[in-house]
Amino acid sequence: MAGIAALLRQVSDLMDLVCAADLDELAGGEIPGVIGLNQAVQAKVQSTGLRLALVADRRNVAQREGAGTTQAFIARSQGVSMREAGKELQLARDLEGAPQTQAALNDAGETGVS
Repeated sequence: MAGIAALLRQVSDLMDLVCAADLDELAGGEIPGVIGLNQAVQAKVQSTGLRLALVADRRNVAQREGAGTTQAFIARSQGVSMREAGKELQLARDLEGAPQTQAALNDAGETGVS
């Protein structure tokens, strides 16, 4: 789906605004809910990254990018060690076979705060 890159750019732009926000302006009662929302965003970003790793692996993106293996591609593109990349790819593969766990990750941290 070509729209995924555009959506991720929008998310990135919105996160730029969040990062620039003065968090000291939060009312004390808002902080727990905002922390929960932040956790939910992190979980969804991680879940998306794991799913992207699987797609890259299935479509042999690493070979086209000159990385040799998906693990090497992930390490290079994310600036992490081969060990970290291997752990991420293994987690992605494990979660692929556990859709309920994947769904729970997508919903992690949801608080209903808006």
